[in-house]
Amino acid sequence: MTPTAENPKKVTVLMGSPHKGGATYTAARKLLDDLESYGDSRGEIVALSDYNVGVCRGCKVCFARGRSSARSRTTGTCSSRR
Repeated sequence: MTPTAENPKKVTVLMGSPHKGGATYTAARKLLDDLESYGDSRGEIVALSDYNVGVCRGCKVCFARGRSSARSRTTGTCSSRR
């Protein structure tokens, strides 16, 4: 399916910087503005600092459970820590 103005591509920029108004945000915003100027895409910037992502401990519980991620979507923490 070819993207059109009625059915645009969806672009998500994951921003790892904690500085929401800094250079990384400015570059991401410029990228999205340039893509959106073509009229066949729309995008969003997701600042990872807005979420409690936590740190992977390498316990591999998520592999044993057969899930791609052991993180809870509601709490943002690894279920093996509960």
